[in-house]
Parts: sequence; structure tokens; C-alpha cells
Amino acid sequence: MATRAAFQRDYQAGLRVWDAAVKHWKAKTANTKAGQRDLFEGELKNLSAQRAVVQRRFDELVKYDEDAWEPLQELAEEAWAQLRRATEQAGTVLGPLPAATEKP
Repeated sequence: MATRAAFQRDYQAGLRVWDAAVKHWKAKTANTKAGQRDLFEGELKNLSAQRAVVQRRFDELVKYDEDAWEPLQELAEEAWAQLRRATEQAGTVLGPLPAATEKP
């Protein structure tokens, strides 16, 4: 199991990569036609909701001391897995990401 500091560092890095992916998709959405834009915006809204859950789990994790954080790590990993699945699903609608932002 990763140390608390390493887990937090990796989690934050993953969120930065994810944020870059969404930024790319938002820019793409701005250049689409109205009907497609509605579909894209729906996907982005779903992703934003999933990211909020991940952020909440991370914030909870940071609050606890070294001895109490491990049970929360599992919840944070589960939230992250759900966000990853939602991102993969969104990719089927929004299109592929540039290589620099792949695998959030």
C-alpha cells in the first residue's frame, strides 16, 4: 500500500491530468454545432459531478492523520475508478484526447 504522502501526490497529479483532458474537451465543445454541443455539454456536466466526488474524497483523506487515513484511501480509489470509467465513456462521445492528456 502506498504511503499517505505518495498517494496524495499521485491523486493530485491524476486530477491535474484529468483537468487538462476536460479543458481540451471544453474547447472542442465550443466549436461544435448546437445539437452536438448539447450532447457534449451533458457529458461534461456528468464528468464535473464525478470530479466533485473525487475531490470530496481527497479532501476527506487529507483531514485525517496518518493512522486513520487508510480506510478512506479505499473510498478515494473507488471514486477515482468511477471517474475513470466516466471519462472513458465520455471519450466515446467527445472524441480522443491529445497524447499529453491521456489516461486521467
